[in-house]
Amino acid sequence: MKSLSKIAAVATGLVAVAALSMSPVFAASPGQLAGGTGLYLAKNLTQSGSYASSISAACGDEVQYSMMLSNVEFGDLTNVKASATLPSTGGTSTFTATTDLGGASGTSDSTTVNLASGSTISYESGSTNLYDGSGHLVRTLPDGITSGNVNIGTVSGSTTEFVNFKAQVSCSTPAPLTFTATATATATANATANATCPPGQGGASATVSASASATATASATSNVSQADADQKAHDAATQAATPSAQAGAQANANAKAQASVKCSSAVVTAVSTPTVNKTLPNTGPGDVLGLFAGASSIGTAGHYFVARRRR
Repeated sequence: MKSLSKIAAVATGLVAVAALSMSPVFAASPGQLAGGTGLYLAKNLTQSGSYASSISAACGDEVQYSMMLSNVEFGDLTNVKASATLPSTGGTSTFTATTDLGGASGTSDSTTVNLASGSTISYESGSTNLYDGSGHLVRTLPDGITSGNVNIGTVSGSTTEFVNFKAQVSCSTPAPLTFTATATATATANATANATCPPGQGGASATVSASASATATASATSNVSQADADQKAHDAATQAATPSAQAGAQANANAKAQASVKCSSAVVTAVSTPTVNKTLPNTGPGDVLGLFAGASSIGTAGHYFVARRRR
């Protein structure tokens, strides 16, 4: 019996010694955040999506990013800082966590959010939170995770926590559709000079006609239709050429000069009757979408047909 008691005492002593020798090893194990893929995920909250390493989002959707920070060793990790990139046009976002231990004690991973064309994504103020391994809110973290970093504090040994933040997808305002057209109009002034020669100056009278013209080109834009732009350009060019003061004056001068040849001092009266030779608009390239081209052509043709009927 005494032998058995001695053996038991020795065994107990060995266990105690082993426990004492192992405790410092566990306590001294430096902390280490788990690495690898699948740690940083995103999900589309608006579409009730699931967390994944690659998701899609459309205009108006709300996206949540989540990074798992798992300390796989026994030692605590202090002063853990987290940061994330968030490209405004979507794509790959990279999350990085660093610790006071430096080196490989931190971790990093990436996730992808694919945006629809013309969309942008931006961080939601006040949306960064820290959760424990059971999904319970630990505390709200300050903003700055996508513009610098936030200090999470301490991640204890053998502990898992999650850092979540949200982002909103928005549609950029499209530039207004603009139709552009260029038109040319020519105003022709016809003048008739009636010359009556004084007695003894030769022929009794002479009638001479002459003409001169003025051409104007104008451009116009419209956000209604291509036909509207064509009409505005046409009207602007016609207005510029129709007054034709220069053309009318030149026609009168030409007629008077020709009539004066009939006699040395003809009494000349001239009447100018400006007319406008309307030309079809020459549509410029503008910012016209292809799908409007057919409608624009029809509208232009319709306008020309009506104009022809009116004349």
